[in-house]
Amino acid sequence: MKKTILLSTAFALFLALSPNKAYSSNNNDALMEVNNTEQAPQSEAKAIGKMFTDLVINGSDGRKHRLSEWCGKGNYVLIDFWASWCGPCRREMPNVVRCYEAYHKKGFEVIGISFDNNKAAWLEAIKELNMPWIHLSDLAGWKSVGASTYGIRSIPSNILLDKNGKIIAVDLRGYALDEQLEKIFNK
Repeated sequence: MKKTILLSTAFALFLALSPNKAYSSNNNDALMEVNNTEQAPQSEAKAIGKMFTDLVINGSDGRKHRLSEWCGKGNYVLIDFWASWCGPCRREMPNVVRCYEAYHKKGFEVIGISFDNNKAAWLEAIKELNMPWIHLSDLAGWKSVGASTYGIRSIPSNILLDKNGKIIAVDLRGYALDEQLEKIFNK
């Protein structure tokens, strides 16, 4: 018993003393170390009430795009951080697709920012998972401009913006996203 407590305490201490590391789940649900030395603090970067931060990143169409092309333009926007190799992301995608189909015509947009390194795998996953929205990726994996700008330390992760581009919710998964959108669109 003492040995288990000692090992648990040692691991917790290791995590606490590793300020430039984050631990994230990969597609096998094992812990994966992610170096995020350049990331902003997650609480500040994704704070409710803060305006979105613009960034420039390549789209699946091969052109550079800015988030400001869609954010703050009168629609509610979900910025969805994911990757084709991320099992939890793939399991979450049917929820996002369902919400997109239900609310897109009412003024809901999704922008997927992928943490992929492999363009072919990224584009294949978009088709395979039936994700009809805007897709962006610099193919830099965890060193993505999306990760560093928004302090993303694990995926799936998302940020919901109001019509003006203000953050109104973060990390809505499962039916939580649908419930939030129902409150917005079915008042």
